[in-house]
Amino acid sequence: MADDIDWELFNTEQHQAAQRNCWRLIHCAVDGPTRKAVVERLDYARKVGDTNDTVLRIAQLTGPCCLPPADPTQKEDQPCPPEDENPST
Repeated sequence: MADDIDWELFNTEQHQAAQRNCWRLIHCAVDGPTRKAVVERLDYARKVGDTNDTVLRIAQLTGPCCLPPADPTQKEDQPCPPEDENPST
């Protein structure tokens, strides 16, 4: 399961900063490498029937520090347009 996910979408500067700044007892899995490791551990916990570890890994993947994946159609270094040039308003 972990092989079919594009982990680079979770590897932006915002994801890395959120990962570094997580202070929770159960650390949130925010950036790509951490999420990949947690998903692999979650798959294993499900395979062996370890319900305690399954709950822990799900908590890591859904913690309050977690961010959605980056939009692959937008470049990370592209600045936001000024508010007065926003076509949606």
